[in-house]
Amino acid sequence: DFYNKQATNWIKHNPIKWFELAPLKIVHTFAYDDIAISSILNLGEWNFYTIVKHIGTDKNIKNILPNEPLYLKIIYYFLQITQFIYYYFLITILFLWTIKIFKEKNISEYSLLHLLFVLIGTLMIIITVGTPRYKYPVIIVMVPFIASYIYTKFVNKINREKQ
Repeated sequence: DFYNKQATNWIKHNPIKWFELAPLKIVHTFAYDDIAISSILNLGEWNFYTIVKHIGTDKNIKNILPNEPLYLKIIYYFLQITQFIYYYFLITILFLWTIKIFKEKNISEYSLLHLLFVLIGTLMIIITVGTPRYKYPVIIVMVPFIASYIYTKFVNKINREKQ
């Protein structure tokens, strides 16, 4: 109740600043996945933002994960880069798919319903807290569209090559 009251009060007094934070919440939500990566590698409080902060202040990459072996650092960076690529690939494909279905006026009720869930989920992230764990329900709803888009592109390409 206390935090809810504080947040509501801050939003009432700073509506423009709250609105300006929306893009940052989306980036913060979809930019990294340290909830999983740090837990899997047992890195405790280390996360992507901690590493970026250390690089920005210390300017010495050797101070990042200082007591960890080199192989663990390599695995950590590999996982970070891989998940960046994966999430932004998903978002890009969803964006392309959305443009395609609206251009072709090929919007089924099924597609519209799923797209609505993605939009509402993303809107909820913007309105409330943008944090990595809140992307999972949105990602789960995105995957069928992304698979459909990729499959359609792939099948169309194969069919064109056969002709």
